[in-house]
Amino acid sequence: MKSVIFGATVLMVVLASAAEARNHLRIVSSPGDFVYTSKVAESFSREYRQPAPVIRRTGSRTTIQMFCAGIGVDHPDIVSLPRPMQQAEVDQCRGNGVKRITQIKVGYEAVVLARQRGAFRFDVNKVHLFKALAKDVPIHGRIVPNPYKKWSDIDPFLPPIPIRVIAPRADTDIRKAFMKLVMDEACRTLPALTALDPQRRDRICTTFRSDGAFRAVARGYRDTVRMLERDSSRIAIMPYSVYEEWDEVLAAVQVDSVAPNPSTVARSEYPIICPRFVYVKTQHYDRVPGLLEFVVEYTSDRAWGPDGYLIDDGLIPMTERDRRWQRANAIGFTPMQR
Repeated sequence: MKSVIFGATVLMVVLASAAEARNHLRIVSSPGDFVYTSKVAESFSREYRQPAPVIRRTGSRTTIQMFCAGIGVDHPDIVSLPRPMQQAEVDQCRGNGVKRITQIKVGYEAVVLARQRGAFRFDVNKVHLFKALAKDVPIHGRIVPNPYKKWSDIDPFLPPIPIRVIAPRADTDIRKAFMKLVMDEACRTLPALTALDPQRRDRICTTFRSDGAFRAVARGYRDTVRMLERDSSRIAIMPYSVYEEWDEVLAAVQVDSVAPNPSTVARSEYPIICPRFVYVKTQHYDRVPGLLEFVVEYTSDRAWGPDGYLIDDGLIPMTERDRRWQRANAIGFTPMQR
């Protein structure tokens, strides 16, 4: 009888372990990184003869919540983001037992201000852009509804054309990056706004004007390009990858006298860039097969190098030195020190 009970117990343990095991990677990805993650997953599965990873695409906040929910086969192994993890998110992970995370910077995306090729050429800075697009702006120490109608109203060195800017939807990575890297950053440099109550200041920093000078387009970038082709006074906010695809008909507005291109982005000379990151749960290394191979594939030159397949989809590569450093960090599963 004891032998029967022991055998049954062993069988139950084996079945439970089998039910908990997982032979494929689980990845959560922001929408803007999904194309890169999918390409790497496809090559990883083919090159290493591994089961295809299961990738879930969702918003950045949700991806982090899923990644940080816990350790074990019920939780994702990898998350890809268009920004670094925030300290509060790292703390959330640690509070749920996710204590060893490797951060890998995989390349860049740039936010471009595109215009019709052959139209007015001009050079803006972030404060120009904030004053052009914010609903309320400081003038002579007072916060007033935005009165600027032309770019030259903001600065006489800018062209005397109407302020007409097209942007993607508010829930897109590029729109969020523009809000953080341009609007919020410029807003916090203006003395009249730094003295305000933080809640009021944050509202002013992140609220676009609604009088027609700023317009969100819900459709795809093809329609945005057509709008630029029809109207030489318009400017559109878009990813560098889209701008590059249409560079025969579009030109880029310089920001701080720097034009966006792979060299200025990789050297961080162009001021509106979004580093792309992948985060890996080091604690899953011995729980789920293929984790190391996936990291090796993502950090290979055939993926993220200057002629890699990710570059074809718009990723801007890092310098060779940065790629070597990030590859060593990734393959060594170096824990993030935060």
